[in-house]
Amino acid sequence: MATLSQTHAYLGRIGLPLADAAPLPAPTLAWLERVQRAHVLAVPFENLDQHSDAKLLTGEQLHAWGLNETSVATAFPLPIFDKIVVRNRGGVCFESNVLLGSMLAALGFNATFLKGHVNIAPRGAEPIFQLAAHIGIRVEIDGAVFYVDGGFGTSPLVPMAFDRLGEATEFVDDERKTPRRVWRVDSVNASDFRIPGDETQVSLISAREPHLTDFYARIIVCRRPWTLAEISAAVEHVYFDAQSWFRNTIIAVRNTATHQLVLLTSELTETEIATGVNTKRAVDFGDLAALFRTEFKFDVPSGFHLPLPVGNQTAA
Repeated sequence: MATLSQTHAYLGRIGLPLADAAPLPAPTLAWLERVQRAHVLAVPFENLDQHSDAKLLTGEQLHAWGLNETSVATAFPLPIFDKIVVRNRGGVCFESNVLLGSMLAALGFNATFLKGHVNIAPRGAEPIFQLAAHIGIRVEIDGAVFYVDGGFGTSPLVPMAFDRLGEATEFVDDERKTPRRVWRVDSVNASDFRIPGDETQVSLISAREPHLTDFYARIIVCRRPWTLAEISAAVEHVYFDAQSWFRNTIIAVRNTATHQLVLLTSELTETEIATGVNTKRAVDFGDLAALFRTEFKFDVPSGFHLPLPVGNQTAA
């Protein structure tokens, strides 16, 4: 569990600072909404550690931090806290959501981790990728269960109630006047999406922008907890598989209330979320360090380099 000083430091990192002597707010739905929104807007999605000489996380570490059969953490994710909070970085879902879930627990929420499949093909089609490789967060408040996600790149700004299926709208403004993106929760059969293993009913988390009419599938959330074998397989694929998109692409995503900025190795795209209008431009590798600091608001790790892929990394 995080210390009080670590919890205050995290809240400062995401733009919700408290006075040193101030008590932590009660774990209400309104406070959960504030923390989730602040985390998504403050912590970028980025995989620069895979293109540097940094030590990468292991399945054993994530298992100890709560991605296990009991969903109980036996250790605090200090390396992730140091990276994102102390060193002003972002991370992939293994990092950003593990930090968010751990800090929600420190804030008094009943928070555990969920297993997810990302970018599932349409119902009945062969899955694009069968391996579970996404981490979501389950938060229970007064008997109601919510899905929280701050590490997806295109992450929702609002918690979504598992027991109230249907749409949830996130807004650009605190006055809730201007819709930003619409999310939807559906209960579906795992077999409809050919999810492997012994899953039966799963939740489909999908989204659309206000200018669109159709929802597109984003995440299939499983109810069964992670096993060490599953999380180790996910880490192995994302970090080390020669075919992994993460290993072969420099990725950075920053969300604002109105826009999303996405870098994929050498192309930068800025999109106005509500309308879908975007602009693209090419980026030289020599300009990336300055771009990360000014546009993505995070510091560049030492040892960041090309060419891709990097094949000499080792696990922490």
